[in-house]
Amino acid sequence: MKKPALRCAVALMLALLYPAAQANTFSVQWQDLAGDGGPVGDVIAVRLVFSDSGAWTATWQANALHPFSGNARFNLNLFNIALGDLASAQAPQLSLDGVQDFGAASSTEFSYSGQAAYLANWHAGDGISTGNGSNFISGAVSQQSPFGRDNLLTEARVASHVPEPSSVLLTSMALALAGLTGTSLSLMRRRPKAQES
Repeated sequence: MKKPALRCAVALMLALLYPAAQANTFSVQWQDLAGDGGPVGDVIAVRLVFSDSGAWTATWQANALHPFSGNARFNLNLFNIALGDLASAQAPQLSLDGVQDFGAASSTEFSYSGQAAYLANWHAGDGISTGNGSNFISGAVSQQSPFGRDNLLTEARVASHVPEPSSVLLTSMALALAGLTGTSLSLMRRRPKAQES
């Protein structure tokens, strides 16, 4: 096999195999009313991005007029409605916590990450609730005062998440294109000229 054709074949193989090697990624986002926050800040949205391998990142957003400040704990107590009866659940199916001491600085965004094998059971379209009545409520909580919190009691659906194309995939595609171009030029050079009559 000539070099351009070999380059093309290898690059195409990389481009085709790369997506299969990636874990499926999903996201779910909950919205919260602005203006209902406590001393810790005013939550307006929470986004959870996770893979079926169990890796996750939770990102909380605060109202710019009332950012996160002080010593806060962020609780995400999650119930997948497709996997059980929410009303009779004794505990969250998944509880994701984050702790942050903002000190004098305030922020409109806070992210933290972890690993939870249970996420392999979640699929696109599943309804995810952030609370079960008054027993398990999600929210941003002041560690100075347990009464200083902004509750997040809502439901949202899991969506498939399409990540940005990686440099590996883009490089593979560029190599494939270069290989195809080189093969085409090589074939054009080898084509015999038509016999003149």
